[in-house]
Amino acid sequence: MVMAVMILSVVIFLAVTAAITSTGETRMSGHAYQQAQAFYVAEGFNHYGMDTLRTILRANLEPTQEQLDAIAPPPAPDGFALESFNIQQMDSSTRQLGEGPFHDLDAVVESYAITSAVSRSQETTTIEQGVDHLSVCIFDFFLFWNEDLEMYYNQPMTFDGRIHSNGNIYLGTMRGMTFNSSVTAAGHIYHHAKGGGVISPPGPINIMDFWGTYQDMFQGDYWLDALQPTWEGEAIERWGGMVMDSSHGIQPMWFDLPSQSTPQIEVIQRGLPSDTPELRATKYYYQATIRVLNGVAYDSNGVVLNMGPGAITFDSFYDHRERRTMYLTQLDIGAMIANGTVPSNGIIYMSGSLSGDAVRLINATTLPASGLSVITDNPVYIYGDYNTTPVRPASIISDAVTVLSSAFDDERTLHGFVNQQAVETWVYACLMTGNQASVWYGGMGGEFNGGMDNVIRFLERWSSTYLHFRGSIIALWRSEQATGVWRNGSYFSPPIRDYGFDPDLLDPGNLPPSAPIIHVIQSGSWRQIS
Repeated sequence: MVMAVMILSVVIFLAVTAAITSTGETRMSGHAYQQAQAFYVAEGFNHYGMDTLRTILRANLEPTQEQLDAIAPPPAPDGFALESFNIQQMDSSTRQLGEGPFHDLDAVVESYAITSAVSRSQETTTIEQGVDHLSVCIFDFFLFWNEDLEMYYNQPMTFDGRIHSNGNIYLGTMRGMTFNSSVTAAGHIYHHAKGGGVISPPGPINIMDFWGTYQDMFQGDYWLDALQPTWEGEAIERWGGMVMDSSHGIQPMWFDLPSQSTPQIEVIQRGLPSDTPELRATKYYYQATIRVLNGVAYDSNGVVLNMGPGAITFDSFYDHRERRTMYLTQLDIGAMIANGTVPSNGIIYMSGSLSGDAVRLINATTLPASGLSVITDNPVYIYGDYNTTPVRPASIISDAVTVLSSAFDDERTLHGFVNQQAVETWVYACLMTGNQASVWYGGMGGEFNGGMDNVIRFLERWSSTYLHFRGSIIALWRSEQATGVWRNGSYFSPPIRDYGFDPDLLDPGNLPPSAPIIHVIQSGSWRQIS
């Protein structure tokens, strides 16, 4: 209510200041003046309606018309009368979006119309605002960060898929970044490091505009980012809507969770007897037809399963980033397929309950024909090539993800990474995983998390060796188990990162089992009825 009154206070101020004169010399007529004021106040009520609808949808994706009719708007400012206020459910459809920041994505679109009629003296203005609730697959994005997305890289890098952050995006490069799709942030987009006092790297950042031409963030004598006073209009002019942040109305996207206070990491936690029906609908634990708990496999009814010879094994090694021994439950995907113990719906949940428990995926060049989603509340280690012959729908959803090449030797881990020379590795998968937050203390320095390029973790000497990744990388939560601090050169040397979006994911038939859906509210067209 307080925010709504503040919004209305702002718009009435705009009405008074913007509508008194049409030029510096020509006064508006009394009727036109009153109409203009009523217009701005009606627009303010529509903004209130959109914010309220967003709040309702975050708690209930399918509100009834009766619930919408019960929304009570705040009182109108002095001198104005709210004649009518209505939020009306319209149509629902599945279609490819034709406009807006998420154009060309396949989405379920539920449309609403917000109508406000405001009178001032004898003049009444009625405005109708269209609002769309979009439901899209999160794996349609190459990069999706729930918190700030930091992208700094010393080598040239090209990004093919959509990039979104629910926080800020910080960009910087020494030798060049190229973006072939849209870049959006619910916070702001900056060309500098997140830490205070760090200079902006000088490398070019080229982003393809709506018309297919690359436009550099730097043109002439300044970097065009959210620090520039001309940012809002000039970004649209330069990139045609391909680069947008909160200044352009970009809103946070959200999961369907029991409440706004429910942490997103809950989706990977074990089921508990105390789980509410709403939480049970959220957790992957309840979707999996095979659950491997503390090394024992069960079906969804809790009956013990025999996964067959070699499918589940155990091992351990010392992880220098975590500074502890990791106790591995290993899933041999090739053996699981050979034994005929593939989960019937393609979803397997794994969890160890002791400190240092982790999951390692081995013998995984070939996945089940219908695809595979591996979900765990533990850290995951991918050993060797993953899902390459042939490429099938795949996701790994976990506390953290580390890629180990097929040359990784458990016995050598105590001696550090210099004796662990990696070999070229390919991974095809959608990763939804945890990250560590960068923490900065003003001009006193801080702790960098390694940025986007280190959300996939390493423990080997990669040097000039390639890691090829195709898929989608989603960072939605902070890791709770794999909390070791990023240190370049301390426990690994980085690979040549050949990272790219897999465009096959844009075909719903190629999505992994139980691909997660996210939601966002987007304003549509508006019209003045009277």
